[in-house]
Amino acid sequence: MAATPFDQISKDAEFMQFVQSAGKTLFSDNCRPCHQEGGAGMVGLAPNLVDDSWIYGGTYEKIQETITVGRNGMMPPFKGVLKDEQIIQVANYVLSLSGEAHAALAAKAGEEIFKTGGGCAACHGPDGKGNPAIGS
Repeated sequence: MAATPFDQISKDAEFMQFVQSAGKTLFSDNCRPCHQEGGAGMVGLAPNLVDDSWIYGGTYEKIQETITVGRNGMMPPFKGVLKDEQIIQVANYVLSLSGEAHAALAAKAGEEIFKTGGGCAACHGPDGKGNPAIGS
């Protein structure tokens, strides 16, 4: 099974049923403790696997890569690096990126911090879209 390319497996209904059954058991034994029953994840510990947001990519190849080699995404704490007011400003800017309610003046100041002095753009990119290779 491991030597069979996924596109071949997916074309064989009987083989696919076997793989899904085995995968369910393997998930339950190995992944469920962190990702929870059904794959909903745990905030701060393991990502949700059932939504449309994939940190490292949701293709078969990327999922296989994640399972095979694991992932190391890490965001350092910024308390002490940024002042409390700056953290609030950056948080408002991040909210503005997804169209959420935010304080416009704080978001404007936060954009400057995000893109220059705060270091956020180094991992998350200047547009805040992130870098899947590092989990941001």
